[in-house]
Amino acid sequence: MEFEEYEKRLENAGQYGAEIFLVVLAYLSMLLSALLSMLSGDELWFSRSGSLAVIFCAIAEYRNITVQQGMNEVAQDSTSRWDATPEKWVVPASRKKFEKFVLFSIILATVVWGYGDLLFKNS
Repeated sequence: MEFEEYEKRLENAGQYGAEIFLVVLAYLSMLLSALLSMLSGDELWFSRSGSLAVIFCAIAEYRNITVQQGMNEVAQDSTSRWDATPEKWVVPASRKKFEKFVLFSIILATVVWGYGDLLFKNS
């Protein structure tokens, strides 16, 4: 791998707008379908939104893991080729926090998918 590619991966590690967009899309789908379920009286809208949210969050997590794996490859390779400090190639802490948030979102969306219809059963 060339040094320019390492620099590009390092730059990409701090940018995760697409992942944030996917998670926001997941929460918006659950919110809008909850409103639709309340207004229409059909409880299945909210439950089905859980499946969409799981898909959006899973894609976001896949993208996040791909970046982290790339950073780990860079860290391992750079220490053997250059006098670069390994600390420079560490995955940003914000990305690790984001990973935990996405995993929580996947769990929440799975619960909505499985039990979301029960929330609006009597309304």
